[in-house]
Amino acid sequence: MVFFHNMIHPGSTAVNGGFVYMFPTRPTFKVLHELHKMMMKLADTIKNWPPEKAVSEGENDQVYLNRLVLNKYGGMEATMMPFSEFPDGKWFTASESQRISWHPYVIHNNWIIGREEKMKRAKQWGHWFIKDNGECDDEQVKKIINL
Repeated sequence: MVFFHNMIHPGSTAVNGGFVYMFPTRPTFKVLHELHKMMMKLADTIKNWPPEKAVSEGENDQVYLNRLVLNKYGGMEATMMPFSEFPDGKWFTASESQRISWHPYVIHNNWIIGREEKMKRAKQWGHWFIKDNGECDDEQVKKIINL
């Protein structure tokens, strides 16, 4: 499996839940199967909770996935993409000097809650390439990749 690093621990094995690529191997199947079991157990635990009760930050898909990756569950091997080339959403709040020192190919638009907020942030930073009519904004694409 190929993952992005998590900004909180950019040099560690802490991974973002949004992995990039995986090979269809038995270890990958075992990891995803175990992750599913863990999530179903959590779902069963919280199914009758009132809507205002939050789930602990220590209980979620990313925490579970990190645990499985760290323990090389089922013989799974993970590759971490270089943080400077594949940063997570903390890139948006990093200092300008940090952002300039990184040379990202892809920025994982996380660390913000909600689809609308993600879209708004992508537009604000010029990382949105869809016009209101649904067509690709070719000019914006050219601008962002310096063509």
